[in-house]
Amino acid sequence: MNVLRRLAPACPLRRRHLPASLAGCLWLLLLASPGLQALSPDMRFHQFELSQWSIKQGLPQVTVHALTQGPDNYIWAGTQAGLARFDGTRFELYSPNNHPVLPSRLIRSLYVDASQRLWIGTLRGAAWLQDGSIQRVPTASGKPVDILDMTETSDGWILLATGSGLWRSRGDTLERSPGAPLDSLLTVYHREGKTWVGGQGQIWQQHDGTWIAESLPASLAGVQVTDLVWHEGRLWAGTSRGLLRREGGQWQHLAISEDIDSRRVEALFTDANGTLWVGATGRLYRMQHGRVIDTLGTEGPFADGNVLSMAEDHEGSLWLGSRSYGLVRLWDGYVMRYDSAEGLHAELTWTLARDVDDAIVVGTADGLARYQDGRFQQLVRGEQQPHPHAYSLLPEPERIWVGTRAGLYWWLREDERIERPAAFDALQGEHVQAILRRRDGSYWLGTTSGIWRWDGEGLEQRLSASDSSANQTWILLETRDGQLMAGTVGGILLEGEDGTFDPVDGLDEVHEVMALTQLADGRVVAGSRSEQLLISGEDGWRTLGPADGLPGNTVFALVEQQGTLWVAGNRGLYHLPLQQLDAYLRGDSTSLNARMLLSERGDVAGAQNTTCCNGAGSARALVKDGALWFPTREGIIAVHPGQTGSNRYPPRLHIDRVRLDGRWQPASNDTRLQLDKHQRDIAFGFTALSYQDPGSVQLQYRLLGYRDQWQALDDPEHRTAFFTNLPSGTLHFQVRGSNNAGVWSPDQAELTLHIAPYWHETLWAKLAAAATLLLLMWLGVRWRTRNLAQRQRQLRQLVGERTEELRVANENLRQYSRQLETASMTDPLTGLWNRRYLSEKISVELTRFQQEKAAGMHQGNCRLLALLDLDHFKRVNDQLGHDAGDQVLRQFADFLRAMVHPRDEVLRWGGEEFLLVLQPLPEQHLAGLAERLVRSIEQHVFTLEDGRSVTLTASLGLCPYPLAAQQVSTGHWELAIELADKGLYTIKHGTRNGWCLVLPRATEAVLREHIDSSLDALQAKGLIDVERAPPEQTDLSET
Repeated sequence: MNVLRRLAPACPLRRRHLPASLAGCLWLLLLASPGLQALSPDMRFHQFELSQWSIKQGLPQVTVHALTQGPDNYIWAGTQAGLARFDGTRFELYSPNNHPVLPSRLIRSLYVDASQRLWIGTLRGAAWLQDGSIQRVPTASGKPVDILDMTETSDGWILLATGSGLWRSRGDTLERSPGAPLDSLLTVYHREGKTWVGGQGQIWQQHDGTWIAESLPASLAGVQVTDLVWHEGRLWAGTSRGLLRREGGQWQHLAISEDIDSRRVEALFTDANGTLWVGATGRLYRMQHGRVIDTLGTEGPFADGNVLSMAEDHEGSLWLGSRSYGLVRLWDGYVMRYDSAEGLHAELTWTLARDVDDAIVVGTADGLARYQDGRFQQLVRGEQQPHPHAYSLLPEPERIWVGTRAGLYWWLREDERIERPAAFDALQGEHVQAILRRRDGSYWLGTTSGIWRWDGEGLEQRLSASDSSANQTWILLETRDGQLMAGTVGGILLEGEDGTFDPVDGLDEVHEVMALTQLADGRVVAGSRSEQLLISGEDGWRTLGPADGLPGNTVFALVEQQGTLWVAGNRGLYHLPLQQLDAYLRGDSTSLNARMLLSERGDVAGAQNTTCCNGAGSARALVKDGALWFPTREGIIAVHPGQTGSNRYPPRLHIDRVRLDGRWQPASNDTRLQLDKHQRDIAFGFTALSYQDPGSVQLQYRLLGYRDQWQALDDPEHRTAFFTNLPSGTLHFQVRGSNNAGVWSPDQAELTLHIAPYWHETLWAKLAAAATLLLLMWLGVRWRTRNLAQRQRQLRQLVGERTEELRVANENLRQYSRQLETASMTDPLTGLWNRRYLSEKISVELTRFQQEKAAGMHQGNCRLLALLDLDHFKRVNDQLGHDAGDQVLRQFADFLRAMVHPRDEVLRWGGEEFLLVLQPLPEQHLAGLAERLVRSIEQHVFTLEDGRSVTLTASLGLCPYPLAAQQVSTGHWELAIELADKGLYTIKHGTRNGWCLVLPRATEAVLREHIDSSLDALQAKGLIDVERAPPEQTDLSET
């Protein structure tokens, strides 16, 4: 039987029959390798990760006679229906139907020689495969031979054990090995220039060209020698009645156990760790140092079948071929599982805790157990507890605190019995989910009814869930500074100095917190039912979830180990390096990209599919001997962080097939495809040969010349890429990939294809099209130029017309704007300017005059501001009517315009009040001007439209401008009007029909400070001088 051992990647295989020419390569590789991977001898069968493939998964037939990993890194399986090539996800069948050169579809043995040829031993002869091509090796007579085993000698001969003796070949034809036995042979083995063959009741050895029959123990006369292997420095033989071992040139029957001695051994294999695997009828054994260390029997995948072949791939996985159950692969995985095989009475576990003697106490769905020295011991049956489920634990030297789903009890170690103090009755029916012993010696309990404190004699409730269901408590944590934190249905609570519990600051949302831990740097991390992590910091709490790059996982347990945060929950286990977390919190990275290591559902690429993790109460995880321990639905598990990325071998990449015209055909990395012009749709099949966890392989592809960006393969189980409507020319399809540990292959697989062009894609067609396009463009430019010139003339004329229209419209707009501005500054009744005119127009003139005055101009002159008010004008309105009053006001406006110089300004100040702003005049003329104006008004007769006449008098207040020549201020005119108004007020409240001239004698600042004073007060303070004209009493008269 063919047995394969694995070498380091440079020499893909380590075979049991190794020619001397390769011995040096093997030795150097063994020295250079940092440690070959193989299945751990410390693990038991049930702890290995097992994958199985049969007809449903594409294996052509269930009986696998032979196994090997070829030089191309594919797994090759010989079945009764042909040779199957396997890449971890897909089988490719080689049979006489699609490869007529194969002698038979029944494949007996496989072997890879020093020339990297895969030899195929069949029921009717031999062939070999290299670079995708199969070559048949016929006998000289043309008669078929049944080939059961093969090996290679030191001088390059391939030896074949057949039903008609030993044959040999160098690759062209088969010939009988000179002097070899002609008996029916089942196995052949070669080592260091010596060859052994085994058959019916006999083993022969060839040395220095001579064949010698070696005697078997008399008790085994007539047995069949089925396989030969080198193990622990000796040659071993499998027979139809157990095992033989060669000692000092003699074969000895190993009386290991009646179980093995009575069974037919079909296959022997020594793995890279030196463990001997023995495939026997209905059993699979592992042996070290001459004794059986593990047995897989009726409960295994080969309960009523045989292991016929075994092989070890370059990543350390062990492959088993069976008689009835197809192909199986065993892998260490990341997990050591301990369950019923170690004596666990109930595989559903809820909680675990390190015991005082370094054992592990386990709470199960049926009581309490203890794990130590590889075995479980049940301490308490579920029926003895308040509830069968042990939910939380706290081991102490004399007792173990156990919280259940319906209460609390102690397990007393010395008496090996349960004790439930009467005070515990307060928790009857309550889920006790957390038990904490604080540094001050007090005990705290988190339950569905809230938080309780045990003082040694009784229970005191410190937080009640009857007040609010949000106070149901999942977890308790005492921080290093002695603070007590609680994870509850409503969030995180912190005990205050007064013993009350209040929500922590900085968490606005409601989170059901099920896990709490404090990192080495003092930060607190909480895990929630809503698959989020809550991280405390100087700026408050930060909430992280799937949107930040965390896997979806309801958090049951949090463990910090060697700079990494491990998060366990109902969907599995993931880990997050703290440096990566801090970089994300600082904004230095855009995603956390936490890696899922174990997946309960098996739906996460890169994660091992296994049950993990369960958890309840405060004892959901522990660190022991460098491993992380968790409860699960199938016992407890230990995860060794150092092994989680141990696959250091990058995958071998292959582009192995293409689909053209709806039909798949073989291909290889160096294939160059010449495609017809009609072949524009193509599919590529490719693979990355990594077998530890094929579902976690990452593959990316691109088609240079069409799509240059790398595209990720959506499903690593379906390794194909489809392209349609491709352009003509030379394209390069490239593939790159990584293994389950994220180790990328340094090289890319590449396949080149050239698609012939249609006529319109040829160079001449493109040149003709380009010339035609240029001609059309030239003609188009000429037509466009003429059209643009005509259009330009039209536009120029149109622009001229529109410009003139705009000019006229703008002029009208400016005139209308001036009219609006004038209207806004004109009194509509009298046509005089109004107050706005003073603010916007006259104020500028007054300011300019003041500046000129300050500069020495207009010596002895000033401008005069005069406020004038018609006396008793209300009587006109009352006695003659408002229409008459309006007539009088209009006539009075005309009268004032006639009285003053054309450059003087007359404004209607409001009602019957008017303002005069006179041009510069000598200061000594001010009083005379005021007197003339008052007397002129007194003597003027206003004639109404109905013939009636009216005479009026007026009161006048005056003030020269500017107030002080040495100061320049834009606000002087306003102050001057206020002073003139005070003069007017004085006359109006006197006898009227007079004037009052106010002459400022102080600076503007002083006058502003006292402007609220009366005129007499200002005069008394010496701030002004006042000149008045005594009025002459005149009554309003009407004729």
